Amino acid sequence: MFGFLQALGDVLLALFAANPYPALALLIGIEESGLPLPIPGDLVLVHAGAQASLGAASPVVLGAVGAAAATLGASVLYWLARWFGRPLIDRFGGLLRLTPERRARVERWVQDRAVLAIAGGRFIPGMRVVLSVAARLARVPFARFVAAVAIAASL
Repeated sequence: MFGFLQALGDVLLALFAANPYPALALLIGIEESGLPLPIPGDLVLVHAGAQASLGAASPVVLGAVGAAAATLGASVLYWLARWFGRPLIDRFGGLLRLTPERRARVERWVQDRAVLAIAGGRFIPGMRVVLSVAARLARVPFARFVAAVAIAASL
């Protein structure tokens, strides 16, 4: 197990050393679209920051690439939730103790506080993916969703 993690770390270090901007965009975009990475996306951002501090990449460009990748990835998940979110919640929501009443309450809460809930909630561990799906299920307009994600991703 640890050998795999060491090899994965070596591959990511080599990928970042050769192509820091595409590597950051790819990894953050994948994570934000709901696909789990073998390492936390926050660790990818820490590594990108280390690369910038060593002069291997521009911190301004890394910030812009990271924010754009996060916004694009979250947008992909938002639209996937349009087609697959409700059926999956209806089928597996009980496993999460998500009753129809709780789901309706969460959807109303997200609708009432869309930008604040999405932007602020993205700073809570584990909530980024959940909020992208919840925003779509609550029918938050896409422009408001993107604005909230872009604001949070830029901070």
